[in-house]
Amino acid sequence: MIDIITILGLLLGAILIALLGKVLHIIVQILFYALLAAFVMIFFFGISLDQVLQWGIHTVLWVF
Repeated sequence: MIDIITILGLLLGAILIALLGKVLHIIVQILFYALLAAFVMIFFFGISLDQVLQWGIHTVLWVF
C-alpha cells in the first residue's frame, strides 16, 4: 500500500523538477544571448576577446 507521504513526496518532486527546468531554461537563454553579443562585438566591432572577457568578469563580480 502506498502511503500518503509517498504520494505527496512524488508531487513535490515533480513540481520542483518543473520549476528547476524553467530556471535552467532562463539561464541557458541568458548565456546564449551573452555569447551572441560577445561574437558580434568581436567579429563586427573588432574588440579583443580579452576585453570582452574582462567586461564579463567585471559584470559578474558587480552583480554578485
